[in-house]
Amino acid sequence: MVIRVSPLNIIHNHIAVAMDVLDIIGYVIVILILVWAFRRVLTFRDGFTSAGGEVGTSKDYVDALQSMVTSLKDELLVSKYRKNYEQAVIQLDDYVNLLMVKQSLHVPINLNDEAGALEVFDKLNKLYQTKQSLDITMKVLNEMDT
Repeated sequence: MVIRVSPLNIIHNHIAVAMDVLDIIGYVIVILILVWAFRRVLTFRDGFTSAGGEVGTSKDYVDALQSMVTSLKDELLVSKYRKNYEQAVIQLDDYVNLLMVKQSLHVPINLNDEAGALEVFDKLNKLYQTKQSLDITMKVLNEMDT
């Protein structure tokens, strides 16, 4: 008895083998990704990173923040220049108040210019947020120890 093999059977067998090889490659890639992710989780200490992206401990992070705060306090010399800083904040607050009045006078009275009115209101809201920031700045200055 002669067994005849058709070209379609040969092609079908080669495709099946190729699919098996692709399945194995896929499994290997998934396993490599899982191993990489697992190693990354194990090397990640407690979730804190430095500005350079280096993993560190929470104590290192807090120490770095404390150093930044101390450096900025030394740079500003609040105890020496507190009055000047307060006057600057007061002047800025007055300036923002006047900008708000000026901006209020630019609201379009044309009923068809809704976009223009919204643009003015957006600017007013930004100025309002600036006033809030200045209020917080003044509060911080008043609460800082000398």
